[in-house]
Amino acid sequence: MQYHVLDTETIGLNPPPEPASGVVQVAWVEIHPVSLDVIYSHQHMVNPQAPIHPEASKVHGWYEKDVIDKPLLQSVYFPQEPVVLITHNYGFDSKFVGRYIQNLAGSLCTLTLARHYVRDSKNHKLATLAEHFGLDIGKAHDAGGDVHTTVQLLRKLVEISGKTLPELVAANKVRTFHVMPFGMHKGKRFSALPAKYLEWFLEQEIDEDLRHSITQELRTR
Repeated sequence: MQYHVLDTETIGLNPPPEPASGVVQVAWVEIHPVSLDVIYSHQHMVNPQAPIHPEASKVHGWYEKDVIDKPLLQSVYFPQEPVVLITHNYGFDSKFVGRYIQNLAGSLCTLTLARHYVRDSKNHKLATLAEHFGLDIGKAHDAGGDVHTTVQLLRKLVEISGKTLPELVAANKVRTFHVMPFGMHKGKRFSALPAKYLEWFLEQEIDEDLRHSITQELRTR
């Protein structure tokens, strides 16, 4: 089994219809499940087969002219062995690359882990957590740079949790929150928030745990 820490830069917030991937840049490293050492690393620009949203280009700096002649995602990322996929915001990256993994053996989200184990950070964005812990960071909004930072964060979270990486993956189940972990209502219980606000939040890009928690709250009303 392989453990991949992965990041993508994309055309926007949502993947286009197949066969287009919507991925502009992908990077991943294989790490040892015990030592967390990097075994190998890859980074590729890829043709998303779909227009890049202008707002996305403003963030990562890539335009269609930069990727028109690049290979397709499925020609550069195609795990042959069972793989555990680790990302910062798993729900986002997995909806772009998940269809290209034929034998997903497990997953882990460092964003979710950070929300569970790190209570004294002003938020749980990758850059904020890197600054909070004084990590060796890579270039932001660059797949290779963000993977480098995510590996550093993962090592810190494994240390804080007191568990091994395989143990964290095995225990990776949907968690239920009762308090808003970030935003204008940070620290407030879901039960105290208007239903319309929670319904609006479900339309945003949020992780699976938070989506599950808000859905459960709305079902009780």
